Amino acid sequence: MFKEVILGVPISAEFIRLGLFDTIPGLAFAQELVTLPLAVFILQGTFSSIPREIEYQAKIDGASTLSYILKVLVPTTSPGIIAAFLISWMFSWDEFTYAVILSPIHPTWPVEIYLNITRGNILAAIAFSLVFTIPVIILTILLQKYLRGEYLTGGIKS
Repeated sequence: MFKEVILGVPISAEFIRLGLFDTIPGLAFAQELVTLPLAVFILQGTFSSIPREIEYQAKIDGASTLSYILKVLVPTTSPGIIAAFLISWMFSWDEFTYAVILSPIHPTWPVEIYLNITRGNILAAIAFSLVFTIPVIILTILLQKYLRGEYLTGGIKS
């Protein structure tokens, strides 16, 4: 939380200069500061866990580089790709700090929920929270079948 507050003020000053203050692209660029390092960390671990022997086996079987990427690499790494997407999306979906600092005129849903709670409009805040939470639940249920870590076991025989 503290890191985002420290970064939010200089980012907002720069976004005012660039014309990105209180815009959706500006908020998306600021959110990349949080989600991109995390996604790169997850994807680096995912791609580095694939043995080189799988690539060699695909080349021996006559697969081109594009064919190897599309038919072997992407299906094998899809759990890590989906995990990186899901975590990045969830961090972006409920972002509050950057939304308060960078989008004060057109508030996002988390800011709108906060404003309704502080104004005493609890029923509107509950309704916003319910509508806000439903996409997270649906997307997590739809993607949970892909979030398993045992896909690489048995890919290589010694």
